[in-house]
Amino acid sequence: MTHIIPLATGAVALLTDRNEGTLDRSMVAGATITQLLVATLLSEGLLIAVETLISYSVATFIFGWSVKGSTTLFLILLYATGFAGLSMGR
Repeated sequence: MTHIIPLATGAVALLTDRNEGTLDRSMVAGATITQLLVATLLSEGLLIAVETLISYSVATFIFGWSVKGSTTLFLILLYATGFAGLSMGR
């Protein structure tokens, strides 16, 4: 789930930008590729972070699962999985 949702949202965002011409308008307005990349990574990264916390909360509190080991490392790996999905969709 943490891999598929960012993959789908990244692909949909790319298609929407292409169809509506948002990317072209941003480039004509003077935005650089770096600025567009940072904006995309910040917005999608925030969504992945929220999704990671929701997934962890559901697994822990609803299903009663526990992490055997470092919870911080688990959350980092879960976030990295979502980021990999975003990278494939974009």
